[in-house]
Parts: sequence; structure tokens; C-alpha cells
Amino acid sequence: MVTERKLKILLMWMSVLAMLLIPEFARTQTPLSSYMYLTNFEHTRMERDIIWFWTPDTMFGSVHSNDFIGMKWSPTFYGQVSTTQDRFIFFQANPFFEFRPHFGVPLLNFPDPPEFVGDDGVRIGENDGGMQYRLVMENEFGSIYEWRQGIPFSDELEAIEQYFWEDLDWLYFDSPLEMYGTIDGVATVGSSHNIMLLDNLLYAASEPDFGRFEEEDCDDMLGLISEQNIIIANTIANGRDGGFNDRNRNFETHSIVINGALAAFGESLTFEDQNDEWDRRQGPSPDKRGTIYLKGSLAQFRRGYVHRSNHQGTGYYRTFFHDSRLIDNPPPLFPNVERGDIIGGGSDLVLNAEGSPYNVVGAGTYNNITATAGTVIVLSDSLALTCSGELRLFGTEDNPVIIRRSDPDNFHGYPGLILSTCDTTYISHLQLEDGISLGGLLESGSGVIESCEISNRINISHFNDFEFRDCTFRDTVEVGNGEHPDGIQRVSFLDCEFGNSIGVNSSCPTIEISNCEISENIEINTYTTEVIISHSNIGESLKINQFVPRLLIEDSQVRGSDFSIYSGNTQINNCDIWGDITMRVAIAWINGCDFGGRDFSVSGFDGVEINDCEIQGTMLFSDGTSAFITEGEFRRSVRFNDVMDIEIQVSEIQSGISIQNANSSIINGSLIGEGIDYSSGMDLLSELTVDNNTIYNSVIAGLMVSEVNWFTANNNIFFNNQAGIFVEVCHQDYSTNYNCSFSNTDGHYLGIIHGHFDFVADPMFVNPEGRDFNLMPESPCIDAGNPASSLDPDGTRADVGALPYDHSLSVENEAIIANDFSVSTSPNPFNNRTTISFTSRTAGIAEVDIYDLNGRMISSLLREVSRGANNLPLSGHEIGGTGMYFLRIRCDNQSRIVRIIYLP
Repeated sequence: MVTERKLKILLMWMSVLAMLLIPEFARTQTPLSSYMYLTNFEHTRMERDIIWFWTPDTMFGSVHSNDFIGMKWSPTFYGQVSTTQDRFIFFQANPFFEFRPHFGVPLLNFPDPPEFVGDDGVRIGENDGGMQYRLVMENEFGSIYEWRQGIPFSDELEAIEQYFWEDLDWLYFDSPLEMYGTIDGVATVGSSHNIMLLDNLLYAASEPDFGRFEEEDCDDMLGLISEQNIIIANTIANGRDGGFNDRNRNFETHSIVINGALAAFGESLTFEDQNDEWDRRQGPSPDKRGTIYLKGSLAQFRRGYVHRSNHQGTGYYRTFFHDSRLIDNPPPLFPNVERGDIIGGGSDLVLNAEGSPYNVVGAGTYNNITATAGTVIVLSDSLALTCSGELRLFGTEDNPVIIRRSDPDNFHGYPGLILSTCDTTYISHLQLEDGISLGGLLESGSGVIESCEISNRINISHFNDFEFRDCTFRDTVEVGNGEHPDGIQRVSFLDCEFGNSIGVNSSCPTIEISNCEISENIEINTYTTEVIISHSNIGESLKINQFVPRLLIEDSQVRGSDFSIYSGNTQINNCDIWGDITMRVAIAWINGCDFGGRDFSVSGFDGVEINDCEIQGTMLFSDGTSAFITEGEFRRSVRFNDVMDIEIQVSEIQSGISIQNANSSIINGSLIGEGIDYSSGMDLLSELTVDNNTIYNSVIAGLMVSEVNWFTANNNIFFNNQAGIFVEVCHQDYSTNYNCSFSNTDGHYLGIIHGHFDFVADPMFVNPEGRDFNLMPESPCIDAGNPASSLDPDGTRADVGALPYDHSLSVENEAIIANDFSVSTSPNPFNNRTTISFTSRTAGIAEVDIYDLNGRMISSLLREVSRGANNLPLSGHEIGGTGMYFLRIRCDNQSRIVRIIYLP
């Protein structure tokens, strides 16, 4: 029944439980009863015999010992088994474990017995009074019997007192105690001497045969505390004289059922009359007395015998169940157990915030280490914490895992946490304090380090796959030291900050650097299969000194004075590179980049494509097979030496083009300041094509040809040069036609005869001094190109020069376009799909026409548009093949031409 006192105790423990659920509240102690089975020492006191767990033992709950646990034959454990030591002691053992045992766990400091003082209980007897007592629990109360030591108990004795459990928390006997019975209440019974169990100790809510009960329905609780031993008496009820062998197997004549939390602070839980040869009383052979059925918990300072091999087997089997209520709700006065030092060196180390701080003493070497958020580890007398298996330190932003030293001055130079022997590493939000650093050599098999600050220099070596996320590195990071040439598979740095440099000095298939800030350099000095750098800022130089077969750099900035790479398949996209550029590449695609150095050199290549880039310095291509430039803007000269095939499309080059020793050169649709200087030497296959360019301000000639096999020049404007075209040697044939020449001081055609349709006239640029070489409506170059050439994007005959004039624009419309009608495409360049964005003043139909570089219409599309902002999708399938095109959109008496690039 639920009494007022029981209800008060229940409410008190609910309050405690509520405190435990507050995140800021961390328990530093654990109730002694939170372990189903807890032992300080596993061996006997005198003979130091090992006491085994053996086949008849079945444990349902957590088992822990500060000593070596002995295993014999086949015991069964349905709960976590742990020991402070590094191993078990086995004898022909094959135990069953539901969970993998933990070794090397923190020492649990076995507490002193509590003091039974105060008004909440009753003290009975005197330590030297010569009396002994029996407690018979009779549901709601307990009856106390008293008689003199050395005299047998008499059934004729009457109880000297009866105590109701609702009136007290505890009873303490300063004398030997016998007890049995059933309790309907909550109390702790203590004794300064041995406690002898004459028969079952039961809760009123439990069934009598095995002591089982539904924990949520039970409000009974018994604590049993002896300052010496708790002894199972050799009584008929407990199986005296081999009661378990009784054919009737009557529970009244064998076994013992115990409900409660038991603690033997002086010695152990054991049994009477063990049939040792020196015992005066000898039982039968065998003397099997049944099973100890415990539903509760057991804590003992030293493990005691409950079964012996004497007389072919003497004592009890064990079936223990943990009462989970005892984890957070122990009986009155039940003490706590404190975590002590971690005795360094073990198999498994499992740590948490509740047991913190943990003091590591000794080697600090484990097979596996796990620590959860809020764990604090103090290296008290240990050089470093390390493991050979799994290292898992899972902190959070608010509750990191902390490792520090208690005496950092005595361990100067020792890192404190070593990963070099770990097979797998997972670290998140680790905080290193008071002289602790990460071991300089990282050789883990694989893993992740996240949200950590690493202050010392580290060397990453011999990894399968390792990833750093959101980490801060204060010193140099090296990948590989040459000792394991095939050891590293992949290293990734994601969202990291580097206060120094990154160096790669050992072979590694993949290096990934994404969304990182690197204060100094990245330098790769050994063969690396793949390097990926994205969305990162490099404060100084990027140097790839050894060949990298695959290189991707995108959306990144390199602010130093040197950008040098040696690579195979290379992609550089949307980057801002400040320093001088040196590239030795096999194949390269460079898109949407700004290069700010004084020199840009590309050599030894099979193919290079540069698209939509702005290049400030002098550009040199040498010893290559194919170079293709489109949509580029070059502030200084572009030079080609010994490049077989060259193509320049729709670019602006302000300081001239120089071509030496090429097979095929095509220059089309470009603005070229300071002219073209061309010489193929004696190459009989050399061919030069110069079409639809505007070439201006050359101090020698707009097109200077020193030696060529044959060449053509059509639809070009040569403006304000020393000479228009100057040819010294042409071995075969040439063709110039439909070119406009004007203001070339030494003549328009030197060394050749101009074509029949070449003409001399002012091209009438909009603003040549400001380098606006668009044609004015009155320009003679409009519709004056070769009729055989492709039409302009507006569908009319080809114009002369680099920038075609759009006939659909009147003077008034041009003002409208300049002020109101703008067209953009995004992305551009694109792979599969782009979006055309513009604003229309009215709803209606928009015409979208696509032209190739030769002026041929590829497709014509009609799209409905609304008033205001419009976004029209354009698929690559509507264009055809990849390449560069002109897109003209006409809407609401307005027209605009933009260039688009369709990438493979």
C-alpha cells in the first residue's frame, strides 16, 4: 500500500530526477547501487584465490570490478561488463557477452560505509554489549528480537520492539544481525557486524519463488549495509544439507530470493558452512543448496565465495537481475561511488561528462577510446593518451571534450594526444588545454577531425581516407613524410583555416581543399593523383612542383606572387590569381578567371582552352599542340612559340599577338591593339587566317607576316597602324579582300597587292580613343564584308571588323537599349541549360535567334513574355553542338546581341 511516507519519498526522488534532467547539472558521483554487481577486489584475502564467474552464473545488468575478473567455462552476461584492468583471467572459458566488454575503464573508489545518525532512524545495541539481534520483516513493520551472543535463538523469545517503516528511514544494529521476511515500505538496514540471511528477503510487490516484480508498479525498497559480511545462513530454508537435491525441489527447502540493494563494506556476500576440511561441520556430497535469485544490486569490497568445489560442489548458483530504479534512486543513506584515476593501459576506455574529470595515470595506451560531450580528461602522470583501434571524441560546440595536463611544466614537449597508432579516428569539438597538443605525426587508417584548433605542426601520413572539417591550424600542415610512399589515399580539408602553409611531400592519390583560408603557401612536392582546390583563399603562393594527373581549381583566390603548376588534366574556373603564372600542363580548361601577374607562361601542353578570362600580364604559349582562346581580355601581349594549332576567337588583346613557328593559326572576331606579328619559319604546312578583326595602333604593321606558306585576311579593319598589312615572304599564295584600311601612316599594303574589294575609308568608330570600336550607323564597314561570309547576327550581310552592327536598332532605339533594355545570360558559359534575363515594357512575343561565329542562324525561337522582368530558359539541345554563339533577342521594338558559350 502507498503510505504518506512512501509518497513523500517518491516525490523527493522525482525532484532529484528532475535535477538530473537539467542540461547544466552534471553528476560527479554515482550511487553505489547503480551497478548490478560491483567489486573492489576479486581474490580472497588470505590465499588470494581467484573466484570465478562460471557456467551457472547468469547476470542481467552492469558488472564492474576494479580487479582482474576470472572467467571459467560459460557464464552469461546480459549487460555491460567492465574492469579497470586490461584483460580477464580465463580458464577454459567461453563466456557470452551481450555487449563487448570494456577494459581499462576508470577506477571506482569504493566508498566508506555511511554514518547512521540523525532523527530519521533508530540505532539498536552496543558494539561491545555482548548481544545479538534478529530482524523479522512483517510487511509494514519489522519486529526486533534480542538475545545474548553464544546462546541459540529461542522460538519462545518475544519481540522487544516493532518499528513501522513509514516512521523511519533506517535501522542500525551495532552488533551481529540475523534477518529475513517481507517488507512493504522503504528502509535501509545496517550492521557494524555480519548480517546473516536466514531466509528470503522479499518486497511485498514481488512473487516469492524468484523475487520478480514490475519495477514501475513497486514502491518497496530495501537497502542492506554490513560493515563486515553479508552471509547466507546454512538453514533448511536456504538449502541446508543439499536441499537442492530434494526430489520435490520445494523452494521452501532450497535457494534464496533477495530483493534489495546489498553492500558489504568489510568483505563480501558469501555463505555459511563451505565444507572446508577444517570445518567442524561437514555437509553431504554434493552439498548443492540451490540458486541465489537477486533482484536488486550487490556491492562488495572483496568478492566472496557463493560456491565451492568442496564435497563435489557446495553452495549456490547465481541469477542476478538489476533493479533499474536503483540507478538514480538508491535506498536511504546508500553512499555514492566516485570515479578515480584511470589506470593507464587497457583495452577500452569509455568516458562521459558525468564521471568527469578523469585522471589518467600511467601509460595512457588503449585499444579503443570513446568520450562524449562534456568529458574532461586530465593527464596527471601520463605522457600521452593514445590507442591502437578506434578513437572517438564526440564533443559539441557548447560541451567540448577537454584534455589538459595537471602539471604541464613537467611534460614540456610531449603532445598529450597521439593519433599515429589509431586505426580509426573521429574527433569533434576537442579542446586542448594546459600544454596538451596533437601528436605531430598522424598515421590513422581513416577518420574525421571536426571543429578543433590544432596549434602545433602536424604531419599527416599513412592514411586511407581522412577528413578535417571546420578546423583551425596554427602551424604548418604536411601531408606525408616520405616514409610511407603508398600509405595515403585521400586527405580532405573542408571549411578550415590555416595560419601557415600546407605541404605535400609524400604520394597521395587525392588532396581536397574546399572553402578554406590558407595564410601562406600550398606546395606539392611529390606525385599526387588528384588535387582539388575550391572556394578557397591562398594568402601567398600555390606551387605544384611534381606532376599531378588531375587538377581542379575553382572559385578560389591566390594572392601571392607565384602560381606555378605541373599537371595533366587541368581545370581552372572562376579564380582570381594575383601573381605570376607558370603552367606545365597536358590539357587545360581555364574559364572565367582574372590573372593579375606580370607574366603568364604555358608550356608543354597538348591542348589549352582559355575562355572568358582577363589577363593583366604578358602571356606566352610555348612547345604546345593546340591553343584556343575565346572571350578573353588581355591587357598585354600574347605570344606563341612552337605551338602547332592556334585559334583566337572574339577576344580583346591590347598589346599585340606574336606567333612563331605554327602550323595553323586562326584569329577571328577580335580587337587587337599593336598588331599581329607572324612567322612560321620554313614550315611548308603553315597557314594563317585573319578574319573579322579590328587591328589598331601597331608601330610596325597591323598584320606583320615575316614568313608564311599561305594566308588569308578578310573582313578586317586596319586602323592607325604604321602599316596595314606587311608581308615579307609568302611561299605559296595569299588572299586579302573586303578589308578596310585607314590612317596607316606608311601605307596599307606592303609586300602584297591588295584585293579587289579591299578599300580605304574611315571606319567611323564610336570612340576609338576610348577603345570603343563599335561601328556608327554611317560606317562604310557595315554590310561591306565578303558576301560569301556568314551573315551577321541580325541577318544582314557580314560587316567588316570585329564588332557587327545591328540594323534593327534605330538611333532612338539605341538610346532605349542603352538606358532600358539589357540582356544577360546565367550561367555563361554553361553546360546543359542557361537562363536569358531581360525586362519588357509590354507583354507579347520575344524572338530569340542563335548564330554561330560564321553568322549562320542555328535556330530561331519564339517565346511569350510578360510585362516586366522575364527569365527564359535556353537548353543546349536547342543550340546543337558546343561552342561560342551570338544570341539576339528582339522584343517590344528592342534588340540586343550577347555572346554565349555552350561547354561540353
